[in-house]
Amino acid sequence: MWYLLALEISLAMRMGYHRDPSHFPGISSFQGEMRRRLWATVLIGDTLVSNQMGMPRMISDWKWATTETRNLNDTDFDEQSIDLPPSRPLTEYTNSLWLIARRRILVALGIVPDLIDGIKPCSYADVMRVDGILQEGAASIPFVDEALGDECDRLSAGHHVAIVLGSYDDDSMSYSRKACLDASLGMLNIQHMLDEETCPGGQLYTMGFRVTSIMNHQFLTATMVLCSMLCRGKTLQREQEIRAALQISRSIWMRRSSTSKEATKAAETVSFVLAKAADGHKPNLSFSQDVSRDLQDNYQTNALLKNSAPVTGQPLEGRLLLPDNIDLFDLSHDRLL
Repeated sequence: MWYLLALEISLAMRMGYHRDPSHFPGISSFQGEMRRRLWATVLIGDTLVSNQMGMPRMISDWKWATTETRNLNDTDFDEQSIDLPPSRPLTEYTNSLWLIARRRILVALGIVPDLIDGIKPCSYADVMRVDGILQEGAASIPFVDEALGDECDRLSAGHHVAIVLGSYDDDSMSYSRKACLDASLGMLNIQHMLDEETCPGGQLYTMGFRVTSIMNHQFLTATMVLCSMLCRGKTLQREQEIRAALQISRSIWMRRSSTSKEATKAAETVSFVLAKAADGHKPNLSFSQDVSRDLQDNYQTNALLKNSAPVTGQPLEGRLLLPDNIDLFDLSHDRLL
């Protein structure tokens, strides 16, 4: 898929989809709007697949200038339309509304790997700046209800930014630690919601909805982060909430163990961590390290920074680590979580 994505992006840019159609008089209004929709799909795929592969995105913001598609139904215009009708309000559901929403939030999320993959170290001020951009991106989607909006905010601002930060003992990073915890709990809440709705009797069951590998990647990462917090005793006085979320997540992973090796490993890891936490002991390192390493070999993105030092006005050192470089359960690496 990674190679096919690169080919798709190259073809799209070769055909000029990265330039707004308004610059080309020979392109009709209908063709221009279709090109905008196609380019939005390319942008979304680049961010999602690159994130799952643990690689920087291929399309940087300075490489394209195509504007956002309008919030229109397919029946609002056709090949004979001379001009496009005005965009409908975002509170009105149309055929293109989902594309607009995903494009906005994923364009904002794409800034995160740009920050942590750079050669120059990023400062905590840079991290907070990106955090603000992510929150603005989530706030720009007004049609989601309050509960879902909170989850989007947790997913973006917390899970993709705060997790890269360093020491647990630095008071200046209390916001980031809380955001990271909220993000992980929010992701497992989404996992629980999807699990209920995709089971027989759920609203998504009759639609044949399937939880994708990209979704499972996020759920697995959130599970491992909470396990790591519980192992270290760094629960921010929310241990019961973390345990409850992990118990629900464990039951979901266990039910999927018959068809997924990763689900089996996740269920075993969570069971081990919860059992040891209940006994008041830290997990045995050799077991948890082996399971964590096997899990992370199958999921290629964990946005953690190598050698990230406590932030006291100094830049955060390091680059994005792939799973084979880091162990979330290695309690000797206090600089990571």
